[in-house]
Amino acid sequence: MRYTISREHRAPAPRKLAWAMAGLACVLLGSAALAWQNGGTRLRSAVVEEAEPTDEPAAPARRPLFSSAPNSEFAQTSRTANRAPQRTTRPAQEDEDSSFLPFRLPSFLGGGSATKQEPAPARAPAARSLTGSAKALGRNSNPRTAPQSKAKAAQSAAQQEAEQPFDLEMPTLPLPRLATRNNEVQPEPTPAKPAEAFRSTPLENAAPVVAPPAVAAKPSSKVMVAPEVTHPAPAPKKVVQRELPVKNDVPRTLTPLQVPSIADARPAGFQQVTPGETKLADIAQHLGEPLSSEREGNATILTYEVGPFPKLEVIVAGEVVDSVVIHLKDPVAENDILTELALVDFQSVDVTDEAGQVLGRAIPERGVALSYHGDAKERQVGEVVLATVTAESFLLRALGDTEHRYEQMLADAHFAAALDPSAAEAFAVQARVLFALGRISEARTAIETAIKLDSGAADYRLLYARVMGLQGDYANALKMTETVANTASVPREFAAQAELVWGDLLSHGPERDYPGAVAHHTKAIKLATELSQDADPVVRRAALQTLVDANLAVARDVALGNYKRKSEVVPKWIDKAEAVKQLALQDGASEYLHLHVAAHTVAAYSCLPEPPSPTAAVELALAKGQELIAASSDSLYKQQLEWTLGATLLDAVQIEHARGGFEVATQYANNALALLKDNAGHREPTPHRDYVLGRMFFAMGALYAVGQSDHAEAVHYYLQAMPLLEQPLPDDLADEQGRHGERFVSMGVSFWQNGNKSQAVELTLSGAELLRQAVDAGHLEKTSLAVPYGNLAAMYK
Repeated sequence: MRYTISREHRAPAPRKLAWAMAGLACVLLGSAALAWQNGGTRLRSAVVEEAEPTDEPAAPARRPLFSSAPNSEFAQTSRTANRAPQRTTRPAQEDEDSSFLPFRLPSFLGGGSATKQEPAPARAPAARSLTGSAKALGRNSNPRTAPQSKAKAAQSAAQQEAEQPFDLEMPTLPLPRLATRNNEVQPEPTPAKPAEAFRSTPLENAAPVVAPPAVAAKPSSKVMVAPEVTHPAPAPKKVVQRELPVKNDVPRTLTPLQVPSIADARPAGFQQVTPGETKLADIAQHLGEPLSSEREGNATILTYEVGPFPKLEVIVAGEVVDSVVIHLKDPVAENDILTELALVDFQSVDVTDEAGQVLGRAIPERGVALSYHGDAKERQVGEVVLATVTAESFLLRALGDTEHRYEQMLADAHFAAALDPSAAEAFAVQARVLFALGRISEARTAIETAIKLDSGAADYRLLYARVMGLQGDYANALKMTETVANTASVPREFAAQAELVWGDLLSHGPERDYPGAVAHHTKAIKLATELSQDADPVVRRAALQTLVDANLAVARDVALGNYKRKSEVVPKWIDKAEAVKQLALQDGASEYLHLHVAAHTVAAYSCLPEPPSPTAAVELALAKGQELIAASSDSLYKQQLEWTLGATLLDAVQIEHARGGFEVATQYANNALALLKDNAGHREPTPHRDYVLGRMFFAMGALYAVGQSDHAEAVHYYLQAMPLLEQPLPDDLADEQGRHGERFVSMGVSFWQNGNKSQAVELTLSGAELLRQAVDAGHLEKTSLAVPYGNLAAMYK
């Protein structure tokens, strides 16, 4: 029998038969997937013990996922797929205080009973009002209802294996092509080979009628004051079709760093005798003949009695005055001395001995040091030292900073490097600040310079290992960390830090060795515990910080690894970190430690399959963040604080979404979006930064899709997320590939509902491919493929 192709471009019978069979297979597979979905999923209960791995292999640990709203055609990728969307009730009264956030947060502190109200309609993210120069935080009470019970038991493994199309070969596709701005879907290419036939099945392009999108105000770096939360009656629905494509305005280049310069640095003199300038031969004409002259090594000490000062010493190095020491007749209050010498406006720094005892105060710009008489707490000055301006005094101020004055620290480090290009610590200080600000490449350049100048500094090498880890060079990072940890001459506090970094590299690296990470983190805890009572305050405080970080790290290891009773064990490790935090704060640690622990607590909770409420940690983070931002005048430090707060709120969005608290999640999401977007340009556009921002835009879209069934607005945010999520995941995010794929599947649902069917299919295919790669890598079970294949079957049907 012969087959011909008509002028209507009909396919030959064999190809038609192949297409028909493929479509029939998709329908059957979709029916099986939907039946499987309706039957519920079996969640393997992990029983948790103190950082001990399970005896039996458990399902790969996954964080809660986002997905689009349920409908008659599609199964859901979210943990909330079999749970009705939760609505929340408004609190009886709202806190009248101004808020740091775009709108008021519910208070989760408990207290009096609120008047019971009917559930209010879901609200779109509120607009933000602008005023002032610093953001203020607010709080109210949590009206979120408890999540519903777990899903039904899943079908047997044999039945799932028989029903799910795990062996179906899906074509590898590029990431989705967007529609034009007039919403006309670009035509699909003619299939070039049989493998493309399934992808290229003709689809309708008509878009459904959707409700008008509720547009959230653009985030701003200005102050955000919370308007009253109201729940107006729903506006009449209109036929609206959002134009495509929409691009996000996230900066793709790094904003140049503006480091203040130190322009007025010159030594102070006494009666025209100036250190570093006055020659030995000229001293006599200003001070006369000395009472005595002594020789100590290469220095000459000339002693005088001048006016009210019973003793004045001029130290000469070679032929030039090196310093002048003025002995006061009676101790004088420090403020009086600073006023007399016109040094009040300069930032001074404590001078301490090796035991950490305060000896005096230094003003680097003038080379002045005040030596205390008696108890340092009394701040009574007995001697005034005038010396040359040196790099050491500026580095002393940078290293002694406890208030995160990043601008001042960078200025001091740059000036110190200019005075002494061989000062390794000047470049190390720059590297530490740049690393904290997310400027990873600049930090690497600075720390490499520091190591070239001082190759034996263990702390330099540990920072370099962290930088290499963030850039994906885990092999060299591990080698460097192992060398530091196994070197006997390394100071004990750095040995403990090396074990901490070693564990972090194992838990974040591509191999995800959580048992190995726990072993090194617990060893760091053991070493740091021995040093937490050390007499040297520098050693003691470093050990306490290591203890905090190591306990938080074990909490994350347990949350992500195959361990029993995770929901019980993770909070215990966080409680240990909290206890050490209190000791560190009593020993003079920065208040930033509050925010640091709260942020890592929420991050650890977000890794749990069934996360607890993050409310207490989020409220602490917001409260301390407000205090720190209000108290600081350093713009760079504020950028770091706001980014940390934004990332913390993003993790909280993920948790609340999984728990069904859509209203609270929406409030968190609006503020996280503002904080992250405002500060994105100040952080290097690395894959890690873009992944955080992509997650944020996706979270906004998922909240519209799931919480409000507003797919038009969801697509608006998904279009902003896609350029950020299209990039390949870094090695340290390899176990995120499953969730990454589920995001694309969820986005496909909203694109389909919005009428962009071609893009919906491509998104779903891309998501299915990512999920299959995650299954092949052992990060997910095969049952995870049921949802994307079921959605594809419904689409092609």
